[in-house]
Amino acid sequence: MNTDEEYIRDAIGLAREAASDGNTPFGSLLVVGDTVVRRSKNTTMTDNDITAHPELKLARWAARELDPDDLANCTMSSVFS
Repeated sequence: MNTDEEYIRDAIGLAREAASDGNTPFGSLLVVGDTVVRRSKNTTMTDNDITAHPELKLARWAARELDPDDLANCTMSSVFS
């Protein structure tokens, strides 16, 4: 079982990757139950898209791909590092 601290560390890693790619350092992951179902990092600069923040990308993905029960049981961990 993952802990909240592990989720945040994972999101920090994603934020660092985003910064290495030339984006501002944001990272997010989507968790259903105890399982990380999707990860995302900021791509606003490299995609030239101000809506390409990881939390927005994950929310859009979840709305399209998850069933209502999973949506009710999901959480998102996001960080700016």
